[in-house]
Amino acid sequence: MKYTLFLFAFLFSIATFLPAQEEAISNEAAPSTITVVGQQATGIGRPESKLSSQPFLIPQGKIGIITDVTLEGSGFWIGYVGKKPLAIFKNAKQAIGYQLMPGQYYIYPSINFNNQGQPKSTATVTATITIQ
Repeated sequence: MKYTLFLFAFLFSIATFLPAQEEAISNEAAPSTITVVGQQATGIGRPESKLSSQPFLIPQGKIGIITDVTLEGSGFWIGYVGKKPLAIFKNAKQAIGYQLMPGQYYIYPSINFNNQGQPKSTATVTATITIQ
């Protein structure tokens, strides 16, 4: 009886340890990537610009790392939805490796100016963000 109880306790401890170990391994999700696009267009005869960006989300418990940027403009900025810019980048290379904490963001390019100091009509930024 004493050995049976010991054997039962030993087998029970093994049975409860193994699923927890498998569960921890299966919960480690591989990093995912998202691609976000922002645009800015100037109005003809108007000083106002039209900005467009689909808000993107970095989930709680994760971070977003900018891994690639294609820029048709003179820089870009990232900000929280409904707030001032969080980070301003003068070029694409400057943004590589930048980390975003959990939250909802937008991304917008800055407009280039031509040789006469007039703004060009459009600018676009496309960023790839790895979520870990």
